[in-house]
Amino acid sequence: MSVARVGVQHLILHASDVEIVRTALGGVGASLGLSFELDRSDGEIVLLDADVMTHMSPQLVAAFKEGRPTVLVCGLRAGRGLSPAARVAQVRQQLRRQLSRVSVVRERSPRRAAARRAPGVVDLPRADQGSTARRTSHPGHEAHVDALRGASGAGPLVDRLAQGEGQVLQRAAQGWRHLDAPPLLATYGSDAHLRFDFRTRQALCDPKAMQFLCAQHEVPQPAAHVWPGADACVHPLDLAIWHLGIAGAGHPLDGAPDDWWNLPWRACAVAVTTAERCTRVPSHLDIVRRLAAGPVTPASLRCQGQVSATDLRRVLQACLMLGLATWVTPGAAAGPA
Repeated sequence: MSVARVGVQHLILHASDVEIVRTALGGVGASLGLSFELDRSDGEIVLLDADVMTHMSPQLVAAFKEGRPTVLVCGLRAGRGLSPAARVAQVRQQLRRQLSRVSVVRERSPRRAAARRAPGVVDLPRADQGSTARRTSHPGHEAHVDALRGASGAGPLVDRLAQGEGQVLQRAAQGWRHLDAPPLLATYGSDAHLRFDFRTRQALCDPKAMQFLCAQHEVPQPAAHVWPGADACVHPLDLAIWHLGIAGAGHPLDGAPDDWWNLPWRACAVAVTTAERCTRVPSHLDIVRRLAAGPVTPASLRCQGQVSATDLRRVLQACLMLGLATWVTPGAAAGPA
């Protein structure tokens, strides 16, 4: 009997990491009765290295994905000191959980189909359709968040969604400045949770949450009773908050006055090195370098024609949240401490 095949296009830069993922995919495929073919340029599924994706522009990520379902592998770089068997086991756990929820996998897997036909078995919603009924650590809260995320036409719900996003941005910025701030728990819905630990300067994030944050640039909702899963990965806190700022550009700039557009801004001494750790997007790094060479007004940067208004606002929000830049009021010192 022939085995159904599923093509996978990957974006993994290191050959050793590719082989780890290939072996892990083989194990996942065996458990599902499928054959995953890596290195397919026409793959039906996209597989991204989280370390690479966090340094890509949203436009580049979207162009690579082309609307296809996407799975994310975290910790490839950090795991290079482990044995190959341990690395394969970690990656296999991540992929098994994500791939089993992708529609094309569910449709072609004979074992998934057999399980769905078994008496008393309730099928789980597809991962690429959004869900309010997945098995979670706190189903009531997550179903509520999933409902909010899908309520694009409901004014009051969208308002509540925006308020929650604003709370996450505010608490993250405050926590960065105060080491004794309590940890921040946030969620995008089922299986997509984040925990910001300001004391340890680390963020624990589910792979699916990293997709929402770094690829789709969405801000999560605050949560009190969720926790990242077993396949969550640890990321530097400044990287997570940087991407929160990029995602939160549509919210009011953190503490900025109404006339921020015409006020001179300047970045602090460590702004460029910090930004280079958090992103490799050329336009974002160029803005930070210009701010570091300032003071310069956002209006003048925009008028020079080399900076988009969207990118400018994204970077200013990220810099504000990390204390990397601020505006200079008349008679004040030029730049943050």
